[in-house]
Amino acid sequence: MKLKQLTKNRLLLAMVALALAGVIAFAIAPAYQKSAMQTIQVVCVDAPIDKGAAISPDHLKLMEIPKEFLPEGVVRDTTETSGKYAAVDLQAGDFLTQGKLSDTTHLQSWYTKLNENQVAVSVNIKHLAAGVSAQLQQGDIISFVSANSDADTICLPELQYLEVLAVSTPSAMEYQQQTDTQETAELPATVTILATPEQARLLADQDLNSNLHAVLVSRGNEEQAAELLAKQQEILSSAQEENANG
Repeated sequence: MKLKQLTKNRLLLAMVALALAGVIAFAIAPAYQKSAMQTIQVVCVDAPIDKGAAISPDHLKLMEIPKEFLPEGVVRDTTETSGKYAAVDLQAGDFLTQGKLSDTTHLQSWYTKLNENQVAVSVNIKHLAAGVSAQLQQGDIISFVSANSDADTICLPELQYLEVLAVSTPSAMEYQQQTDTQETAELPATVTILATPEQARLLADQDLNSNLHAVLVSRGNEEQAAELLAKQQEILSSAQEENANG
């Protein structure tokens, strides 16, 4: 009797197991597979776009990718790129995300900083190829060292911490905007600096009468850059007070 009941229970368990296997094989598994294979249409870069360049439909293409591989913040409609600029250099095949888009061009971004107290001044840096000047980028904080014909060097406190706006070639192209397709890349010829009118006059004088050398102080650290620029402003304010009292 017990053996018969045990056999009966085993048979029941086997039937339940077969039923569950059938549900998994014919219901759950296909549904999971279908969900995993679901694709989403996203916007991809079809041709290289330089940082700061306007994004046009000719630069883009639509691509289907599995939903599970969807990048965060990915652009799914080309209309989202209308009036936008590339915030970084983009290569063919890159997914376009909101973080790679900007409302302003690379050039416009520093034009907006100019006012009656902040001007843009360009200076020639001698021997650019041998120094850090050829590697300078927008947003860098630099100091200027002045060397005269007698080989004397001067570190002017008024030019201790300055923000780089642009580095340009002899043909007025931004140095960083040169492409690999150009047969001969030009070396930078000038560095454009954000300065007060007083600093601009001092830079112009040093540019004319001595050799200016750029010293890289800070890069990629916005908090440190703000602190250094604030320290420079304190130096300028102190100098103005001394002149007023003197």
